Amino acid sequence: MDKQTKEKIKEALKGLGRVSFHSNRSYVAVWLHRKKTKDLILCFFQGKRKTRLCLPWSTVDISDKDIASIVSEFLDFKTRESISKNISKLEKALKEKGLF
Repeated sequence: MDKQTKEKIKEALKGLGRVSFHSNRSYVAVWLHRKKTKDLILCFFQGKRKTRLCLPWSTVDISDKDIASIVSEFLDFKTRESISKNISKLEKALKEKGLF
């Protein structure tokens, strides 16, 4: 992940908390640190030809302009339901709101 992309993400999520990046084998995990919690909020996949920014357990690409609103909806949904089991329900709700 290049510095310019990291700065865009940090700037977009500045109001929600502190953002950190941790590299894994296949993607870069984006974590949000708030008062006493640490949440995985985004995954950045970078291949030879294509890069993709998406929510955990999702395959839908996120546009740069809506990152903060999508992450806020994700965190609200995460407190109510299981993300790994109900990600399609969240994706449907975000499509209805026009965020995807």
